[in-house]
Amino acid sequence: MAQVREINDIGKLVHYRLLWRHLLSQTRQAGFFQSQDWLEVFWKHYGQGRKLRVLIVYDGNEALGILPLVVQSEYTKAGNVRVLTYPLDGWGSFFGPVGPNPTLTLRAAMKHIRNTPRDWDLLDLRWVNQNQTDHGRTEHGMRAAGLTPAGQPWAQSAIIELDDCWETYWGNRSLKFRKKLRRSYRQLEKMGRVKFVRYRPGGLAVGDGAPRFDLFDAAVSVA
Repeated sequence: MAQVREINDIGKLVHYRLLWRHLLSQTRQAGFFQSQDWLEVFWKHYGQGRKLRVLIVYDGNEALGILPLVVQSEYTKAGNVRVLTYPLDGWGSFFGPVGPNPTLTLRAAMKHIRNTPRDWDLLDLRWVNQNQTDHGRTEHGMRAAGLTPAGQPWAQSAIIELDDCWETYWGNRSLKFRKKLRRSYRQLEKMGRVKFVRYRPGGLAVGDGAPRFDLFDAAVSVA
């Protein structure tokens, strides 16, 4: 039977860093926003007024997955509402459980939430990638815990799928699109030096674990 360990202190997560990285490496279509690094940066700048609820799901001594959550106050037409949700806050497009077994992780986490003292008014797991990774797991996990989910679109994300290569994609665009993009690029060059930086570290296992917070700070500055 799955057991859940709840962590409410960001400082105590240091003891789970290796476990988190291991589970993240097994997560389907994992992103930076599901990493412990993101959660620590997010908490440093935006943790005030929020409560941390990181749920680690175990089967015996084996960790099955991690579900990072926060409780935050949001103003609505009905007044202030305590919302239990993912720690993304609109910075990225998608979020979800960390680990290779999202189904059991969600089911165990939802039962834990259902059976522990309630510190929230609304459980709202936003930014779920319904079509590519979730496939109804979040809804089924809630129902299995005795909750009553009501799904609806939260936001739309634009994604380009390059099945082949950039040249093939570019060649399939219309002449009008290509002219517009070239014109925009020329206008951008007039503003100064343009540099494209693509950073996707392979992780400590391959000797590539530098977090490059300088790039993160630059992105925050632009935002």
